[in-house]
Amino acid sequence: MTVAKEWRNKYGVYFIHDGDHHVKIGHAHDPSSRLRALQTGNRRTFTLLAVAVGESMATEQHYHRRFARRRVSGEWFAMDSDIASEIERVQRLYANIGAPNLSAFRHGF
Repeated sequence: MTVAKEWRNKYGVYFIHDGDHHVKIGHAHDPSSRLRALQTGNRRTFTLLAVAVGESMATEQHYHRRFARRRVSGEWFAMDSDIASEIERVQRLYANIGAPNLSAFRHGF
């Protein structure tokens, strides 16, 4: 489980990678706590890729509509180059210091 200190106690829309080819797009008041909750009891290692700090559930819903064709289940989406590009944009726009480089996550799509 990987999380940048800067994201603790900051609400917003988060992107969490499941260690495979899926990303969860959700909203939380504390994305770090959400990551820990998802990680509990799961054999995969989750990574918090980006947080659009301060963004609302309306932004989360926008992403769900935008990436609907890639939806796997609920808030989980199959990672593709469009989603990866948006995550990189969010990392830059919201100064996600300590965010992982997406080159490792781009393999296979």
